[in-house]
Amino acid sequence: GDDGSSSSASSSSDESSGSDSDIDDDLKEGNRGQHQQVVEGTLFELPADVINTTQAKPQNMNGTHAGTSVASGLEGLMMSPLVVTKNDANETSSIDDDSGLWKSLVRPELSGGLSVKMRFVFGQSRAKEVAILGLDPSNPSTVCLQVNIENMRTDVGSLRHVRIVHRSGKSGGSISPSKVIVPQEISALKNGQASIVFIGITFESATDRDGVALAKFDVKSDRGSTSIEIRPSIGEMLDTPPKNIDFDAATSGFEGNKFLMISSSFSLSPLNDEKFKSIPTKILKHLYLRQIGEWPEKGCFVGKLPESGDNVFIRIKCDKVTGSGTITVCGNNAMASNSIVNLVKSSLRD
Repeated sequence: GDDGSSSSASSSSDESSGSDSDIDDDLKEGNRGQHQQVVEGTLFELPADVINTTQAKPQNMNGTHAGTSVASGLEGLMMSPLVVTKNDANETSSIDDDSGLWKSLVRPELSGGLSVKMRFVFGQSRAKEVAILGLDPSNPSTVCLQVNIENMRTDVGSLRHVRIVHRSGKSGGSISPSKVIVPQEISALKNGQASIVFIGITFESATDRDGVALAKFDVKSDRGSTSIEIRPSIGEMLDTPPKNIDFDAATSGFEGNKFLMISSSFSLSPLNDEKFKSIPTKILKHLYLRQIGEWPEKGCFVGKLPESGDNVFIRIKCDKVTGSGTITVCGNNAMASNSIVNLVKSSLRD
Protein backbone atom coordinates (compact mmCIF):
# COMPACT_ATOMS: atom_id res chain seq x y z
CA GLY A 1 0.00 0.00 0.00
CA ASP A 2 1.08 3.47 0.96
CA ASP A 3 4.77 2.92 1.34
CA GLY A 4 6.10 6.37 0.36
CA SER A 5 9.10 4.58 -1.13
CA SER A 6 9.45 6.79 -4.15
CA SER A 7 7.40 9.78 -3.06
CA SER A 8 8.28 11.02 0.37
CA ALA A 9 6.34 13.51 2.42
CA SER A 10 7.86 15.67 5.07
CA SER A 11 5.26 17.41 7.15
CA SER A 12 6.11 20.83 8.45
CA SER A 13 2.84 22.24 9.60
CA ASP A 14 2.85 25.98 9.68
CA GLU A 15 -0.40 27.13 11.25
CA SER A 16 0.49 30.79 11.05
CA SER A 17 1.18 30.95 7.33
CA GLY A 18 0.22 34.52 6.55
CA SER A 19 -1.88 35.37 3.54
CA ASP A 20 0.77 37.78 2.23
CA SER A 21 3.29 35.01 1.66
CA ASP A 22 0.61 32.96 -0.10
CA ILE A 23 0.02 35.76 -2.58
CA ASP A 24 3.75 36.02 -3.17
CA ASP A 25 3.92 32.29 -3.80
CA ASP A 26 1.20 32.47 -6.38
CA LEU A 27 2.71 35.44 -8.18
CA LYS A 28 6.21 34.01 -8.06
CA GLU A 29 5.02 30.73 -9.51
CA GLY A 30 3.10 32.37 -12.32
CA ASN A 31 0.29 30.07 -11.24
CA ARG A 32 -2.49 32.39 -12.24
CA GLY A 33 -2.34 31.66 -15.93
CA GLN A 34 -1.30 28.04 -15.77
CA HIS A 35 -3.93 26.35 -13.65
CA GLN A 36 -5.82 23.56 -15.25
CA GLN A 37 -9.56 23.78 -15.10
CA VAL A 38 -10.93 20.59 -13.66
CA VAL A 39 -13.95 19.39 -15.53
CA GLU A 40 -14.57 16.17 -13.73
CA GLY A 41 -17.52 15.72 -11.42
CA THR A 42 -15.28 14.22 -8.79
CA LEU A 43 -15.87 16.04 -5.54
CA PHE A 44 -18.02 13.75 -3.53
CA GLU A 45 -19.75 13.12 -0.24
CA LEU A 46 -18.20 10.31 1.79
CA PRO A 47 -19.99 8.02 4.23
CA ALA A 48 -18.46 8.69 7.65
CA ASP A 49 -16.94 5.23 7.88
CA VAL A 50 -15.24 5.21 4.48
CA ILE A 51 -11.60 6.21 4.67
CA ASN A 52 -10.13 4.93 1.39
CA THR A 53 -11.76 6.55 -1.60
CA THR A 54 -11.97 5.02 -5.02
CA GLN A 55 -11.56 6.97 -8.23
CA ALA A 56 -14.87 8.16 -9.60
CA LYS A 57 -15.37 8.09 -13.34
CA PRO A 58 -14.43 11.36 -15.06
CA GLN A 59 -17.63 12.96 -16.25
CA ASN A 60 -16.39 15.11 -19.09
CA MET A 61 -12.87 15.14 -20.37
CA ASN A 62 -12.91 17.67 -23.18
CA GLY A 63 -12.28 20.61 -20.89
CA THR A 64 -9.99 23.57 -21.14
CA HIS A 65 -7.21 25.00 -19.06
CA ALA A 66 -5.43 28.28 -19.32
CA GLY A 67 -2.90 27.01 -21.83
CA THR A 68 -5.32 26.21 -24.65
CA SER A 69 -6.63 28.48 -27.37
CA VAL A 70 -10.17 27.81 -26.15
CA ALA A 71 -9.29 29.44 -22.87
CA SER A 72 -7.40 32.45 -24.17
CA GLY A 73 -9.05 35.60 -22.97
CA LEU A 74 -11.00 33.65 -20.36
CA GLU A 75 -8.21 33.45 -17.77
CA GLY A 76 -10.20 35.48 -15.27
CA LEU A 77 -13.12 33.08 -15.59
CA MET A 78 -11.23 29.84 -14.93
CA MET A 79 -13.28 27.73 -12.57
CA SER A 80 -11.94 26.06 -9.47
CA PRO A 81 -12.35 22.26 -9.28
CA LEU A 82 -15.99 21.18 -9.35
CA VAL A 83 -17.70 20.18 -6.15
CA VAL A 84 -20.18 17.31 -6.34
CA THR A 85 -21.42 14.82 -3.79
CA LYS A 86 -19.92 11.38 -3.70
CA ASN A 87 -22.73 8.96 -4.51
CA ASP A 88 -20.75 6.52 -6.62
CA ALA A 89 -17.70 6.08 -4.41
CA ASN A 90 -16.86 2.64 -5.75
CA GLU A 91 -17.12 3.33 -9.45
CA THR A 92 -13.82 2.56 -11.14
CA SER A 93 -12.49 3.94 -14.40
CA SER A 94 -9.89 3.01 -17.00
CA ILE A 95 -7.34 5.27 -15.29
CA ASP A 96 -7.12 2.66 -12.52
CA ASP A 97 -5.46 0.28 -15.00
CA ASP A 98 -3.06 3.03 -16.07
CA SER A 99 -1.76 4.14 -12.72
CA GLY A 100 0.47 3.30 -9.78
CA LEU A 101 -0.45 2.93 -6.14
CA TRP A 102 -2.00 5.73 -4.11
CA LYS A 103 0.54 7.19 -1.69
CA SER A 104 -0.52 9.27 1.27
CA LEU A 105 1.47 12.52 1.26
CA VAL A 106 -0.57 14.76 3.56
CA ARG A 107 -2.06 13.06 6.60
CA PRO A 108 -5.23 14.53 8.12
CA GLU A 109 -4.13 14.13 11.73
CA LEU A 110 -1.10 16.36 11.01
CA SER A 111 -2.77 18.84 8.65
CA GLY A 112 -5.97 20.05 10.24
CA GLY A 113 -8.07 17.31 8.62
CA LEU A 114 -6.70 17.67 5.09
CA SER A 115 -5.81 14.39 3.36
CA VAL A 116 -3.86 14.34 0.08
CA LYS A 117 -2.98 11.14 -1.77
CA MET A 118 -1.23 10.97 -5.14
CA ARG A 119 -0.47 8.31 -7.72
CA PHE A 120 1.50 8.33 -10.97
CA VAL A 121 -0.51 7.99 -14.17
CA PHE A 122 0.95 5.99 -17.08
CA GLY A 123 0.20 5.11 -20.69
CA GLN A 124 -2.82 6.46 -22.55
CA SER A 125 -4.24 8.13 -19.45
CA ARG A 126 -0.98 10.00 -18.88
CA ALA A 127 -0.86 11.12 -22.52
CA LYS A 128 -4.42 12.41 -22.31
CA GLU A 129 -4.06 14.24 -19.00
CA VAL A 130 -0.65 15.71 -19.86
CA ALA A 131 -2.07 17.10 -23.12
CA ILE A 132 -5.04 18.64 -21.25
CA LEU A 133 -2.52 20.33 -18.95
CA GLY A 134 -0.75 21.83 -21.97
CA LEU A 135 2.45 19.78 -21.60
CA ASP A 136 4.07 17.53 -24.20
CA PRO A 137 3.15 13.84 -23.71
CA SER A 138 6.04 12.71 -25.93
CA ASN A 139 8.60 14.26 -23.56
CA PRO A 140 9.90 11.40 -21.38
CA SER A 141 10.83 13.83 -18.59
CA THR A 142 7.15 14.74 -18.10
CA VAL A 143 5.21 12.95 -15.37
CA CYS A 144 1.55 13.17 -14.41
CA LEU A 145 0.06 12.61 -10.97
CA GLN A 146 -3.54 12.11 -10.06
CA VAL A 147 -4.31 13.79 -6.75
CA ASN A 148 -7.07 12.91 -4.30
CA ILE A 149 -7.77 15.85 -1.94
CA GLU A 150 -10.18 15.10 0.88
CA ASN A 151 -11.62 16.86 3.93
CA MET A 152 -11.33 14.36 6.79
CA ARG A 153 -11.81 16.80 9.66
CA THR A 154 -13.13 15.11 12.78
CA ASP A 155 -15.55 17.99 13.38
CA VAL A 156 -18.06 19.19 10.77
CA GLY A 157 -15.95 22.12 9.54
CA SER A 158 -14.99 23.02 5.98
CA LEU A 159 -11.43 23.46 4.71
CA ARG A 160 -10.91 26.71 2.82
CA HIS A 161 -8.43 27.92 0.19
CA VAL A 162 -7.03 24.44 -0.43
CA ARG A 163 -4.16 24.75 -2.89
CA ILE A 164 -0.93 23.11 -3.99
CA VAL A 165 1.98 25.50 -4.54
CA HIS A 166 5.20 24.49 -6.29
CA ARG A 167 8.33 25.43 -4.34
CA SER A 168 10.94 26.30 -6.92
CA GLY A 169 14.68 26.19 -6.34
CA LYS A 170 17.51 23.76 -6.93
CA SER A 171 18.36 20.82 -4.74
CA GLY A 172 21.93 19.57 -4.86
CA GLY A 173 22.39 16.40 -6.90
CA SER A 174 18.81 16.24 -8.13
CA ILE A 175 17.01 17.20 -11.34
CA SER A 176 14.48 19.99 -10.78
CA PRO A 177 11.29 20.73 -12.72
CA SER A 178 11.40 23.17 -15.62
CA LYS A 179 7.61 23.45 -15.72
CA VAL A 180 4.88 22.57 -13.24
CA ILE A 181 1.11 22.75 -13.71
CA VAL A 182 -0.86 22.65 -10.46
CA PRO A 183 -4.64 22.57 -9.95
CA GLN A 184 -6.77 25.61 -9.25
CA GLU A 185 -7.40 26.50 -5.63
CA ILE A 186 -10.47 24.86 -4.09
CA SER A 187 -12.20 27.70 -2.26
CA ALA A 188 -14.14 25.45 0.11
CA LEU A 189 -14.10 21.70 0.70
CA LYS A 190 -16.93 20.64 3.00
CA ASN A 191 -16.57 17.88 5.53
CA GLY A 192 -16.59 14.47 3.82
CA GLN A 193 -15.99 15.89 0.35
CA ALA A 194 -13.13 14.92 -1.92
CA SER A 195 -11.72 16.19 -5.20
CA ILE A 196 -9.76 14.43 -7.94
CA VAL A 197 -7.31 16.71 -9.78
CA PHE A 198 -4.04 16.37 -11.72
CA ILE A 199 -0.50 17.74 -11.49
CA GLY A 200 1.87 17.81 -14.47
CA ILE A 201 5.64 18.10 -14.01
CA THR A 202 8.26 18.42 -16.75
CA PHE A 203 11.77 17.92 -15.34
CA GLU A 204 14.79 19.74 -16.77
CA SER A 205 16.01 16.51 -18.34
CA ALA A 206 15.19 12.82 -18.56
CA THR A 207 17.43 10.50 -16.58
CA ASP A 208 18.13 6.78 -16.39
CA ARG A 209 19.18 7.12 -12.73
CA ASP A 210 16.75 6.16 -10.01
CA GLY A 211 15.19 8.74 -7.69
CA VAL A 212 17.15 11.83 -8.77
CA ALA A 213 14.21 13.81 -10.21
CA LEU A 214 12.70 15.89 -7.40
CA ALA A 215 9.80 18.34 -7.16
CA LYS A 216 8.77 20.09 -3.95
CA PHE A 217 5.36 21.47 -3.07
CA ASP A 218 3.51 23.13 -0.21
CA VAL A 219 -0.05 21.94 0.31
CA LYS A 220 -1.97 24.76 1.99
CA SER A 221 -5.36 25.41 3.51
CA ASP A 222 -6.74 27.78 6.12
CA ARG A 223 -5.61 25.18 8.70
CA GLY A 224 -1.91 25.39 7.84
CA SER A 225 0.71 24.24 5.37
CA THR A 226 2.47 20.91 4.76
CA SER A 227 5.64 20.48 2.69
CA ILE A 228 5.81 17.43 0.43
CA GLU A 229 8.28 16.00 -2.09
CA ILE A 230 7.58 14.10 -5.30
CA ARG A 231 10.54 11.90 -6.24
CA PRO A 232 9.57 9.48 -9.04
CA SER A 233 11.45 6.22 -9.23
CA ILE A 234 13.01 5.11 -12.52
CA GLY A 235 10.11 2.63 -12.75
CA GLU A 236 7.61 5.49 -12.66
CA MET A 237 9.56 7.51 -15.27
CA LEU A 238 9.99 4.74 -17.87
CA ASP A 239 9.04 5.79 -21.41
CA THR A 240 6.32 4.10 -23.51
CA PRO A 241 7.53 0.51 -24.01
CA PRO A 242 7.78 -0.95 -27.50
CA LYS A 243 5.14 -3.28 -28.96
CA ASN A 244 5.62 -6.61 -30.73
CA ILE A 245 8.99 -7.46 -29.21
CA ASP A 246 10.40 -10.95 -29.70
CA PHE A 247 11.57 -11.25 -26.10
CA ASP A 248 13.74 -14.35 -26.54
CA ALA A 249 15.51 -13.00 -29.61
CA ALA A 250 16.01 -9.59 -28.00
CA THR A 251 17.56 -11.08 -24.85
CA SER A 252 19.67 -13.83 -26.42
CA GLY A 253 22.57 -11.39 -26.92
CA PHE A 254 22.79 -10.84 -23.16
CA GLU A 255 23.17 -14.54 -22.27
CA GLY A 256 26.35 -15.15 -20.30
CA ASN A 257 27.13 -11.45 -19.84
CA LYS A 258 27.15 -11.11 -16.07
CA PHE A 259 27.45 -7.31 -16.25
CA LEU A 260 24.37 -6.76 -18.41
CA MET A 261 22.26 -9.69 -17.24
CA ILE A 262 21.46 -9.17 -13.58
CA SER A 263 19.63 -11.78 -11.52
CA SER A 264 18.28 -11.70 -8.01
CA SER A 265 16.29 -14.23 -6.01
CA PHE A 266 13.17 -13.57 -3.95
CA SER A 267 10.79 -15.53 -1.79
CA LEU A 268 7.05 -15.06 -1.44
CA SER A 269 5.95 -17.03 1.54
CA PRO A 270 3.41 -18.01 2.49
CA LEU A 271 2.22 -18.17 -1.12
CA ASN A 272 -1.42 -18.67 -2.00
CA ASP A 273 -3.13 -18.89 -5.38
CA GLU A 274 -4.34 -15.30 -5.35
CA LYS A 275 -0.91 -13.96 -4.42
CA PHE A 276 0.70 -16.00 -7.19
CA LYS A 277 -1.76 -14.76 -9.83
CA SER A 278 -1.32 -11.14 -8.76
CA ILE A 279 2.47 -11.04 -9.31
CA PRO A 280 2.29 -9.21 -12.70
CA THR A 281 -0.33 -6.75 -11.40
CA LYS A 282 1.87 -5.81 -8.46
CA ILE A 283 4.88 -5.21 -10.71
CA LEU A 284 2.83 -3.08 -13.14
CA LYS A 285 1.62 -0.87 -10.25
CA HIS A 286 5.23 0.10 -9.48
CA LEU A 287 6.87 0.19 -12.92
CA TYR A 288 5.54 1.31 -16.31
CA LEU A 289 6.23 -1.85 -18.34
CA ARG A 290 4.54 -3.86 -21.08
CA GLN A 291 3.74 -7.45 -20.15
CA ILE A 292 4.65 -9.98 -22.85
CA GLY A 293 2.66 -13.22 -22.97
CA GLU A 294 0.54 -14.71 -20.21
CA TRP A 295 1.54 -15.30 -16.61
CA PRO A 296 2.81 -17.71 -15.38
CA GLU A 297 3.78 -19.44 -18.66
CA LYS A 298 5.90 -16.44 -19.65
CA GLY A 299 6.74 -13.94 -16.92
CA CYS A 300 8.23 -11.40 -19.30
CA PHE A 301 8.09 -7.59 -19.35
CA VAL A 302 9.77 -4.87 -21.40
CA GLY A 303 10.38 -1.23 -20.52
CA LYS A 304 12.13 1.72 -22.15
CA LEU A 305 14.63 3.88 -20.30
CA PRO A 306 13.66 7.58 -20.45
CA GLU A 307 17.05 9.14 -21.23
CA SER A 308 18.90 6.63 -23.46
CA GLY A 309 15.76 5.10 -24.98
CA ASP A 310 17.31 1.65 -24.40
CA ASN A 311 14.97 -1.25 -23.77
CA VAL A 312 15.13 -3.23 -20.54
CA PHE A 313 13.94 -6.82 -20.47
CA ILE A 314 12.60 -8.41 -17.29
CA ARG A 315 11.88 -12.08 -16.69
CA ILE A 316 10.19 -13.34 -13.53
CA LYS A 317 10.14 -16.98 -12.49
CA CYS A 318 8.35 -18.17 -9.37
CA ASP A 319 7.66 -21.63 -8.03
CA LYS A 320 3.94 -21.87 -7.30
CA VAL A 321 4.47 -24.24 -4.37
CA THR A 322 7.51 -22.87 -2.53
CA GLY A 323 7.14 -19.20 -3.53
CA SER A 324 10.84 -18.90 -4.31
CA GLY A 325 11.74 -17.21 -7.57
CA THR A 326 14.19 -15.13 -9.58
CA ILE A 327 14.11 -11.74 -11.27
CA THR A 328 16.41 -11.35 -14.28
CA VAL A 329 16.91 -7.96 -15.92
CA CYS A 330 18.83 -7.50 -19.18
CA GLY A 331 19.83 -4.12 -20.59
CA ASN A 332 22.78 -2.01 -21.69
CA ASN A 333 22.71 0.15 -18.56
CA ALA A 334 23.76 -2.00 -15.59
CA MET A 335 23.02 0.75 -13.05
CA ALA A 336 19.45 1.18 -14.33
CA SER A 337 18.97 -2.61 -14.45
CA ASN A 338 20.06 -2.88 -10.81
CA SER A 339 17.56 -0.21 -9.81
CA ILE A 340 14.81 -2.04 -11.72
CA VAL A 341 15.66 -5.36 -10.02
CA ASN A 342 15.28 -3.64 -6.64
CA LEU A 343 12.01 -1.95 -7.61
CA VAL A 344 10.51 -5.23 -8.88
CA LYS A 345 11.63 -6.94 -5.67
CA SER A 346 10.04 -4.31 -3.44
CA SER A 347 6.83 -4.36 -5.51
CA LEU A 348 6.46 -8.08 -4.77
CA ARG A 349 6.92 -7.43 -1.05
CA ASP A 350 4.05 -4.96 -0.97
